[in-house]
Amino acid sequence: VLPLLVPNIGSTKINDINNIRPTDTDKEK
Repeated sequence: VLPLLVPNIGSTKINDINNIRPTDTDKEK
């Protein structure tokens, strides 16, 4: 279970960063 939870958390953080970055780019434009 732990090995599965760790990758899930990492994927969530990556998705959050990807979602935040495009938003910041749109705001700058």
